[in-house]
Amino acid sequence: MSCLARALGRLGRVWARVEALFWRIVRRFRRQPADLAAEARALLEEGARQIGEEARELGREAREIGREAMALAEALWDRVDDLPFVPAAFRISPVLNQFYGHGAFMGAAPALLADPRWRRILAFLMPDVYADIEEAVRSGDGPPRLIPMFENNPVMCAFGVVRCFSSRTDPLQDPGDLAGMEWDVFVDGELVAAWERAGPVDRLDLLARITDRLVIAHASSADTFQEALGICQYRDVRKTRKTHLGGVEFGAWLDLFARAIELARVEDLGEALQAMAREERVVSDEQCIAGTFTRLHPPRAAVEAFREVTRRPHLSIILEIKSLRSTPEFLQDLVGELNRRGLHVAAVCSFLLDEVQGVSAMTQRIDGEQLPGPKEILFFHYAGDLQQACDEGAVPPGQAVMFNGASLLDAEEGEENGPSAYRVKEGVIAELAEYRARHDLHVGLYVQEGDCDETAADLLSSLVARKPATFDLGFAWGGLRDEVAIGRAASPRLGYGPQRRLGLVGKARQWRLVSTSTRGDPTPDPPPGDPPERPCRIVVKPDGVEIPFDPSAPPPEAEGPPGSLLARLLAAGIPVEHACGGVGACGTCHVYVRGPLSPADDEEEDLLDKVPGARPTSRLACRCRPDGTGDLEVEIPSWNRNQAREQD
Repeated sequence: MSCLARALGRLGRVWARVEALFWRIVRRFRRQPADLAAEARALLEEGARQIGEEARELGREAREIGREAMALAEALWDRVDDLPFVPAAFRISPVLNQFYGHGAFMGAAPALLADPRWRRILAFLMPDVYADIEEAVRSGDGPPRLIPMFENNPVMCAFGVVRCFSSRTDPLQDPGDLAGMEWDVFVDGELVAAWERAGPVDRLDLLARITDRLVIAHASSADTFQEALGICQYRDVRKTRKTHLGGVEFGAWLDLFARAIELARVEDLGEALQAMAREERVVSDEQCIAGTFTRLHPPRAAVEAFREVTRRPHLSIILEIKSLRSTPEFLQDLVGELNRRGLHVAAVCSFLLDEVQGVSAMTQRIDGEQLPGPKEILFFHYAGDLQQACDEGAVPPGQAVMFNGASLLDAEEGEENGPSAYRVKEGVIAELAEYRARHDLHVGLYVQEGDCDETAADLLSSLVARKPATFDLGFAWGGLRDEVAIGRAASPRLGYGPQRRLGLVGKARQWRLVSTSTRGDPTPDPPPGDPPERPCRIVVKPDGVEIPFDPSAPPPEAEGPPGSLLARLLAAGIPVEHACGGVGACGTCHVYVRGPLSPADDEEEDLLDKVPGARPTSRLACRCRPDGTGDLEVEIPSWNRNQAREQD
C-alpha cells in the first residue's frame, strides 16, 4: 500500500504542474497575445517531457504494486491451503440413478473443501462464502452444519458436475440419470403481478426482466411460510447471505458456474486466477450479487462449459419456484424465456399440483431444435403424504412424484454409546409398489443431506437399485454418487432435516400400513391415533414415579407445548426446570429419556450441544413427545430437579 500512496502522490504533483502550466498560458495570453503560440508550444513541450518522466516513474510504481498484490494473493492462498478441515468420506453403494444433485450437489460440500484446487476456486469466485465457511470450520462446525451453507451454490454445482461426469464413459447411458441441475428460485412478485396484467407483447419484455432478476436460493422456512401467507419475500431473500440459504441472481449464478468449470479445467490455476483477477467486481449492499463480476459471461458460455464437461447436448435444470407465485401459464412462459437463452428445463416441481399441472404440454425450442415439455413433479414431505393424496384422489394417473426417503427408514437407538439399528420399512415398500402400479406413478426419493449419515444413504441407494420399477425416478442424492461425509452419530440421522418439524405438528405423515399379514415387515408402524396394545407409562427416575398416559386422549393442560413430555411431567406434579416457559429457547428442561419419542430437530440438537452433562439419550422435555407405542424411562438430572424445587 506504501507504493500505491507514493504513486498517487506523484500523480497529484503532475496534475498540479499541468494546472500551473495552464494558468501561466492564460496570464501570458492576457499580457502578450502575439507571443502566445510560440511560448505555449515551448511550455507544452516542457510539460510533455515532465509528464513522460512521471509516467515512466508511475509505470515502475505500478509494477511494484503488482508485485505487492501477488504477494498478498500468495498469502491468501496460503490461508486457503491451511483451512483446518479434514473430512472423512464414507463409502456407500453407488447411486445408479441419481435423478439430480439435490441442492446443487450440496451434499458434496466436504469433498470440495478437501480439494485444495477447488478451495482456491471458491475463495476467488465467492470470497464472501469462503469467509463464512472458514469461520464456521475454525469454530468447529462439521459436515451437518457446513452442507446446508452450500445449498444452491454455483461453484458447488460446478464441482458436482465435474466430479460426477469425469468418471463416466457414456454420459448418455441413462437419460434419467442426472437429468438436470436443481434450481430453487424466488421471483420478483411485483414483476410477476405486472406480467399477469400485461398483454402478449409487453409480457416478453417483463419475462426478460423477471429472468434477469430471479434469485436462485432456497431461503429459510420462515420466508417460505410467509410466502404461503401471501407476503412476498423476494426482496428479503435478495439480502440473505448465501451461506444462510440465500443465493445469487440468474446471470451471476451462470457466470460463476461457467467460471468455476473454466478454472477447474486449466493447467495453470495460478495464472488463470491472475488473469481473471484483473476484471472489475460488483460493489453492492445486496448479498445475492456480492462477490460477482461486473461483466458477466452470457448464459450460453455456461451451456458450452457444461457441454464440454458432460458431452451432453443441453444444460438442463430442474426448476422449483419457491416463492409460490407460479402458475402453469407463467411457468410455460418462463420456460420459453430460459429456452431463448439456451437452457433446457428437464422438470418443474412443486408441492402444489395446480402450480405445475399442464406445463408438460408445451414444446421447448432451443436454437431451432424442438424438445418435449418439462416433466411435472409433485413433491411430498413423507411417503404417508403421498399415500393420503392418492387415497383422496388428489394425484392424477401417470403423475411423477418425489418424497423424503427418510420416511422409508426406521431406527431404534441402541444402548448408551452404542450404535442404532437401521432398517428399511419393507412393508411400506410393498404397499408403495402397489400404489405406484395402481395409479401409474413415477416415483423418486430425496433426503436432506446435512442430516443423512452413511448408513441411511447406503440403505436408500441400495433400495432404489433393487427396486428400479418402483423408483424409476431414482434417488436425487445431493452428494457424490458413491460417498457421504456424515458418519454414524449417537442419534439416528435418516435424512429428515428440518422436515421433522412438520411431522411433529402433523403436517407430514408416515405411511399407514393397510395390511401387515403378508408384507414381511416384522415391526410395522402403528396407524396414527390408534391406542397401544397396553397402557403406556412414563417412569420417572430416580423416584420411580409412574405416569400412565393415553396418546389418543386429549393432552393434559399444563405449561409447555400440548402433548410434550414437559407438559405431561408438569401435569403429574413432577418439577422440571423450564426457564423459557417451555418454548424451546433455553435448554434448561434437559432430561435423559429411553423409549419411543418424536425425533429431535436441528434447533433442539443445537441446544443439546450446549447443555451440561449431555448424553446420547439427552432430550429437551419441551421439544419431544411420547408417540404412544411404548413405555418411557425418564431421568431428571439432579441439578434440574434441585433448581425446579428451589423455585417451587
